[in-house]
Amino acid sequence: MPSPLMRPSVGGMNINPLRIGAVAAFLGVTGGFAAAMVEPGRVGDADEAIRKIAEMDPWTGRWLVHLVGILLLVTALVVVTRTFTDGPAREWSRIGLPLLVIAGALGAAEVLAGAGTKDLADGWASAPPGSELPYLTAFEAAWNTTVNLDFGAIFVVGLFQLTLAMAILSSSVYPRWLGWASGASGVLGLVGIVLELWSPIGTALNLVSALVTYVVLVALGVSMWRRAAELGPAPERPIPATPALKGELP
Repeated sequence: MPSPLMRPSVGGMNINPLRIGAVAAFLGVTGGFAAAMVEPGRVGDADEAIRKIAEMDPWTGRWLVHLVGILLLVTALVVVTRTFTDGPAREWSRIGLPLLVIAGALGAAEVLAGAGTKDLADGWASAPPGSELPYLTAFEAAWNTTVNLDFGAIFVVGLFQLTLAMAILSSSVYPRWLGWASGASGVLGLVGIVLELWSPIGTALNLVSALVTYVVLVALGVSMWRRAAELGPAPERPIPATPALKGELP
């Protein structure tokens, strides 16, 4: 039985969602690493954050990389969920898909809210002495919004990873170690994001969770690419012959 992800050719090109998902996973992980290196950390007070952001230039490219990375990772994981076509794995993927969409929406909202903090930081930096308070107050509100959105995104991602782990472990589509790794990453993320409110240990757990998640995503990308190669190109549909009109030469 052909894979439900195989699609007929469009414009002479065979479009395989498995390859799209694999490429999205690789590029999304790259974008995630890049965003982690160039963006300021979400933990810390607003005074420190506003100074860091005021000194950062250019700014637009930083948040665009982060936003594109989120969209690519969501795309890759949507393709992964569609590879589970029957049994308990399919049911777990159906539970996880809404969580994935919510997590992606929260992550995108966080990035877009953070993008607007640059103007406030620049205004604070250029304000005359004694008039910085309105900029700092507005920045602190926006910054806290990004922190809360980040908390929500990580929490929902942790829940999604648990459903992904159950889907992988209850099927033979992917290696079982990916299921255990996804589950471990989800637990670490859920515990870490809560502990982060009181202890730096939570930050360390979140870091480990993120690294394990990236390993899982790369491995899923490799698996999807290999499956696409094994399934081969999508069969082309024959073009039906046009019936000859009466009186037309054969």
